[in-house]
Amino acid sequence: MAEETLNIFISAGEVSGDLHAAALVVALKKRMPNARFFGMGDAAMATAGVELLASIRDHSAIGMWQSARELTRVKRTIRELKEAIETQRPDFIIVVDCEAIHLPLLRAIQPLSIPNTYYISPQVWWTRNGYDQDRIAKNIQAVTDHVLAIFRAEHAVYTKLDHSSAHYIGHPLLDLVRIKQSKAAAYAMLGLPMDRPIIGVFPGSRWQEIKSTYPRLIRAAQAVVSRGVHAHIVVVVGAPRYARYIRDNTPDTVPVYSGDSYGIIPHLTASLVSSGTVTLEHALFRVPIVVAYRFGALLTLFIRVWLQFKSINLAWISLPNLMMQHSIVPECLQRQATVENLAHALYQLCDPQYPTDQNPYRQRQYKGFQKIKEYMGPNGAVDRAAGLVSKWINNSSANSD
Repeated sequence: MAEETLNIFISAGEVSGDLHAAALVVALKKRMPNARFFGMGDAAMATAGVELLASIRDHSAIGMWQSARELTRVKRTIRELKEAIETQRPDFIIVVDCEAIHLPLLRAIQPLSIPNTYYISPQVWWTRNGYDQDRIAKNIQAVTDHVLAIFRAEHAVYTKLDHSSAHYIGHPLLDLVRIKQSKAAAYAMLGLPMDRPIIGVFPGSRWQEIKSTYPRLIRAAQAVVSRGVHAHIVVVVGAPRYARYIRDNTPDTVPVYSGDSYGIIPHLTASLVSSGTVTLEHALFRVPIVVAYRFGALLTLFIRVWLQFKSINLAWISLPNLMMQHSIVPECLQRQATVENLAHALYQLCDPQYPTDQNPYRQRQYKGFQKIKEYMGPNGAVDRAAGLVSKWINNSSANSD
């Protein structure tokens, strides 16, 4: 007799969440080959076999302030996902990060009493005070059966309120960051001779950061080469929907790459990046970076008021610095994100007067990267998450029989 199909709803709201959700689906399918997955995501989830009902490409939000501007679109997505869940009645629900969509969605479907888990809960533990941390954790636990925490700090916040619903698994990025091809293959793919190292430029995956920051990033990389750093420049696109804009604003002599970034990052000498998961990926590949970020004038004013209202002390914006609570990588934010400042910080990492392995600026980052890797461990988070989720799914399925 054939096994009954298990229907599992899984939703990711951003590019990084799409990758994490896809890895979890692959691990779950090994344990539950009869499972069917459907929900919201992007290319990685589709490749993993998820039936996509909605695409994350419609959402380029940066936290609450950008989501507020797109409130109508977000509300429509939540309504569509809610209707799909009501119609298809999945056996289990998994949401990945992106609180702007997933918290309202979980509240909306709570009357359905479908077992669920929050995988990679919103990362607010480094910037909020104790009261806000507790409040956010309570909001999440009020609509979630299980929280899979990827940091010990957030696990501690959850367990303080409800020990039974929180589970520490470690950071899944440790399982995903793998070298995809050789250095020679990477150069050949980019059409570059192996006569010099490569400087990477990562514009980001959201329109706001690309429009405000990318022109400075590319000009800073060019300035460093003009100052005598013998290197190629490569632009790595994180959001295909903006690839045309990036190509139109990139010199013809600079390759623009839009494939799997893990085939490129480990072979770079240094990178200029917008803040985001890419900063952690560089840290795990031990590639030094300079982080830049700029908001528009009106958005900057709104963010300042919002941060003050929320009593948030945002000393850093990049994940490596936030995680370690001190400066590991240089950040150039807002007015400091000038071409001159970015070029100066990048030049220090590529200064030809130092052999690469003796550059003090690089060594400082390497030491920080090692601490970050230890902080994120141990390895095997995806497998641990899949083990827990499959157990909960099987238990809920058995109880419903």
